[in-house]
Amino acid sequence: MWKSALLLLILLTFSSCEQRTTVELAEEPSLVLIVSGSGRLTELTIYGPEHEEDGHSQNTTNAIWKIIPQEDDGERVSKLHEVRYGLVPSGYKQMIPSNGSAPVPLLTEKRYSYRLVTINAPHASGYFELRDGRPTKVKGPCFELHDDKWVRVDCSN
Repeated sequence: MWKSALLLLILLTFSSCEQRTTVELAEEPSLVLIVSGSGRLTELTIYGPEHEEDGHSQNTTNAIWKIIPQEDDGERVSKLHEVRYGLVPSGYKQMIPSNGSAPVPLLTEKRYSYRLVTINAPHASGYFELRDGRPTKVKGPCFELHDDKWVRVDCSN
């Protein structure tokens, strides 16, 4: 009896653990983020190529597409499964661009970034470029905080 109670306790403990938010890019000509994790998506932002000059600030000046939940804390990332650039998932609303306008088309060989803010799990972010007409993950610049400002640094260390 105690063995089955212990096994149940172990299973409950591991099943309630948060799972890191991960992002893969679909093998399609358009940008499709394949997302997984245990958190709830509270914000997704795609930044244009100019954003990397700003560092990792929360500045949305160079955001080209941003969605947030219409209510509450958003949908579980695992339930969303994928988010297609420019197509607002059910239960979300588009903040950038305003007025429901379509986001700008992505340009070839320009580095873009994405940031998914989640609750109950770590956030996810990364960089991509369009290569041969398909989104491809790439390394981004590195930044460090110096005197309350994000400064670009060498990533090789």
